[in-house]
Amino acid sequence: MNMGETGGNYLCPCGSGKIFKQCCLVKAAPAGMKSLTKALLNEIKEEIERRQFSSMDEINNFIRDFMQGVNQEANKDFFGFSPAQMHRILNFTLEGTEDIVNFNNNMEPAIYQQTPIVADSLIFLQALHEKEPLKATAKGNLPLTLVKDLVEQLNITEETKRWLFSVRSEEDSIGLNSLRHILTMSGWIKIQKNHFSLTTKGKSVLMTGYSGTEYSHLLETYTRKFNWASLDRFPEMRII
Repeated sequence: MNMGETGGNYLCPCGSGKIFKQCCLVKAAPAGMKSLTKALLNEIKEEIERRQFSSMDEINNFIRDFMQGVNQEANKDFFGFSPAQMHRILNFTLEGTEDIVNFNNNMEPAIYQQTPIVADSLIFLQALHEKEPLKATAKGNLPLTLVKDLVEQLNITEETKRWLFSVRSEEDSIGLNSLRHILTMSGWIKIQKNHFSLTTKGKSVLMTGYSGTEYSHLLETYTRKFNWASLDRFPEMRII
């Protein structure tokens, strides 16, 4: 049997569940990727033509094993990582990649505070701590007086100052509104009996600054729990 008889309609060995030609050998790839795909196909074809197979299953098994080998090879375009490793880094960054990459959790708090959202969260926690327990509005938002103060201080509220002449509620600032939700999901602030206050953990973060543990927790909350779609200002659509 030869390569022409197999086509690209067998399952892709990467495990995606898609057929080969619609996954790793996708035809819609950019020009540079198409040349790599063609070279890989030629290499597979040459390997197959040097061997004897008694069935289509044998060919498909050979191609599966061949592709698994390719996916495990270091690739200079991926800084020495293999395609399989890059797949894990891109899709499972915060879980099960300790053998590939680790976060540095041993830096001084001042280093973490150079990150804008970290600096902003400390400003937020301090402002709330000075006024807690702080009564929420009827809609469950921060009161306008605190909102106006924070809009002037936070890095992430630049879009508010740039586009709005005046702030009428917390929801006018995507950055501030998002930060409040992120800190709530992180477990550092709470709203109880319609009043905002810091949790015990939130007070600890404010007093001692960020350690690697808090930084990793904030990163995971922001990337995996917070709904980024809320930032587009569009209402939810049932059809989507």
